[in-house]
Amino acid sequence: MGDKIDSVSAALAGSGGAGVMTAGNMLLEAAAQAGYYGLMTRTSGPQIRGGEAAAMLRISAFPGDGQDDRFQVLAAIDWQNVGRFAAELPLGPESLLIGDPAQGEPPEVSRAAARVTLRCRSRRWRRR
Repeated sequence: MGDKIDSVSAALAGSGGAGVMTAGNMLLEAAAQAGYYGLMTRTSGPQIRGGEAAAMLRISAFPGDGQDDRFQVLAAIDWQNVGRFAAELPLGPESLLIGDPAQGEPPEVSRAAARVTLRCRSRRWRRR
C-alpha cells in the first residue's frame, strides 16, 4: 500500500487568454464541492492577451494558508512563457509535466527539475 496523500500542488501555465485562470477556477470549485480545501494564486504578465499567465493551486484535505514548497504537477497549455515563471514554479524530481507535443518542447529549466514528462495529444475537431 502507498502513502496517503493529503495535499496536491499543481500549476497551470500558458499564454494570457488561453484559459489557464478559468481552468484553475474550475479545479478549485470542483475540489470545494468534493469537500476539499483549496487555494489558488494567480500571476500574469503585463499583456492582456498573449503574455504569460499561471494559476498555482494547492488542494488538500486540511485547511492551509500557503502554497507548498514544490509543485507536483505542471500542466502547460503552451510552453512559450513557462520559462518566465521558472522561479515561481519550483519543481522537484517527482514532479509531473503535462503538455501537448504540438506546442513544442518544455523549457530546459522545467525538464531539468522534473523526472517524468507526460504528453497529451491534442484533438483537432473537424466539421463535417
